Amino acid sequence: MRRLMIFAVSAAVGLSLAAMSRGEWPQAGKPGGAIIGASSRVSSEKAEIMAGLTRVEGPGIRIRIDDAAKAGRKDVPIERLIVHERDLMLLRNELFAAGAEAVSINGLRMVAKSVIRCVGPAIRINDSFTSPPYVIEAAGDPETLKQAVMMMDGVIDVISAHNLKVDVAQLKNVAIPAYSESGAAKADSPRGGAK
Repeated sequence: MRRLMIFAVSAAVGLSLAAMSRGEWPQAGKPGGAIIGASSRVSSEKAEIMAGLTRVEGPGIRIRIDDAAKAGRKDVPIERLIVHERDLMLLRNELFAAGAEAVSINGLRMVAKSVIRCVGPAIRINDSFTSPPYVIEAAGDPETLKQAVMMMDGVIDVISAHNLKVDVAQLKNVAIPAYSESGAAKADSPRGGAK
């Protein structure tokens, strides 16, 4: 029961963030402006996607980010040459703000309660310890998502200024696994949630 409540809250948070990014919610003085009114109009399939309960497959983008080359960079502090949790959080947040229906980092699904923390030489994502290169996949409109991360002075410019290696590719199909606390992808049938 507790897990169901957590996923319901995660879905409500995800749905409200997605709606707010589109400028649709909340709007004072309009019917359905409350959380209950907004979420009741959403299909259960959409809620499951937002909560991370189901696998999502469809068009999207893949971003690969890796540490900078250390050779010949004695003038740059070592901490500027490695991927930090803030880099991954910036990318994740920008992708969701741009309308991504689902996002994963190194195959780990991002939901409202996902954790991205630097732990020594690794980054903890959910309950898994990961290391570079980091592959971020997002399901949604590939052109919109790419423009969001590639805009001038945007997240890719910030990361590239730190000498990190970044590659962005639009894909006809990405497969984002369902959320799992243990980090292992759940085996289930894909849902066509991407636009």
